[in-house]
Amino acid sequence: MNDSSPRGSQIYPGSPVEILREFGSQPVSNRFPDQPGKEEFFQEMTLALCPRSGLVQLLRPFPADELRPRVPWLTVFEPEGHLDAMVAKLAELPGLTRDDIVAGYSSKDDTTLRRMSELGFRKQWRLDSAEDLGISDPCAFVETFQVPFVEGVARRAAEVRGRPKLFLVRHVLEHSYDLMGFLRAASDVVDEDGYVVFEVPDCTRALEELDYTTLWEEHSVYFTPPTFREALRAVGLDPVFFEIYPHPFENCMVAVCRKGSRTDDISANDLRVECDRARRFEREFPAITDRFRERLSQRKSAGHRLALFGAGHLASAFLCLHRLEEFFEFVVDDNPQKAGKFMAGTSLPICGSSCLADESIAHCLLSLNPESEEKVVAKNEAFLAAGGKFFSIFPSSSRYFFR
Repeated sequence: MNDSSPRGSQIYPGSPVEILREFGSQPVSNRFPDQPGKEEFFQEMTLALCPRSGLVQLLRPFPADELRPRVPWLTVFEPEGHLDAMVAKLAELPGLTRDDIVAGYSSKDDTTLRRMSELGFRKQWRLDSAEDLGISDPCAFVETFQVPFVEGVARRAAEVRGRPKLFLVRHVLEHSYDLMGFLRAASDVVDEDGYVVFEVPDCTRALEELDYTTLWEEHSVYFTPPTFREALRAVGLDPVFFEIYPHPFENCMVAVCRKGSRTDDISANDLRVECDRARRFEREFPAITDRFRERLSQRKSAGHRLALFGAGHLASAFLCLHRLEEFFEFVVDDNPQKAGKFMAGTSLPICGSSCLADESIAHCLLSLNPESEEKVVAKNEAFLAAGGKFFSIFPSSSRYFFR
């Protein structure tokens, strides 16, 4: 099915998109109500494909004001194991000296800025949400920052603070409502011969392994290497350095760009591969859902009590996209701020890990980043000693439920 209405998150706004799948009403996962359904927000989630670029995207992104966190204690963790190697590359970029200004878009860039400072790049600044963007809400984050940024506020901030030679934008582009506008705004911040560094998650593995937890209401686009390059080329950004840094859960793509000119479109072969992968991702969804439901039903029918570990957006996607709430007793999370709350979009309470043994849970499914799985397992010896077993919801994990 095609939809000809324009989408701001497209590489080519106005181009018809192909509807892949309608997932029904989905919650905003960063709400933690004290009663099921209280002050929650739901919206229809529809996944689409741009046949011209191969980019997978949400047809209608969730409203930024609804995505804005309601509590100040939410934390954001981006992969950082590659930052030392990445910063070493940045420090050697042609024309970049220790006297040049280095700037960052958000707090996600702080650890990179610190590394740059340690290498002698001491002239730095980062956008301030209140001072530069005019946003006073302390809970607001990248979902809110992008609106004034695209409108040119950051360019004016750079004129006051000094135009940077290097501008860092880590794990933000995938949140964009106006993808092309964001890319242009970022390129406007730096000097004409400056560099913009974009880092985004590589969704290739999730699409290929049919991991539907990659779908998140906060991500409007789902990049792969060819579609990421296509977006950059479409606004005349030339990637002088492009690297994919491997991580156990989701690889990171880094593109260091300079202003150039519009180059050729994605190759016919790459476009075919991207579109075929996206359509298979859609096509196999019912089978993966049925597979989970059948296995969980078997465990429950055998008298096994089940829990899900990790009250984050990955657990929300797993429960709500596949409609699996009925199989679980509760969701486990040791963040004291979440204790006594409920999982967004469900009636499942959030409990501490001690409940695994106390409530005679037989099997616990992990919805944490696989990099954290072994730490969680090691901390729950009482559960294991009582005969409990851990499994993972992720195909990339050695503990995957279907291994």
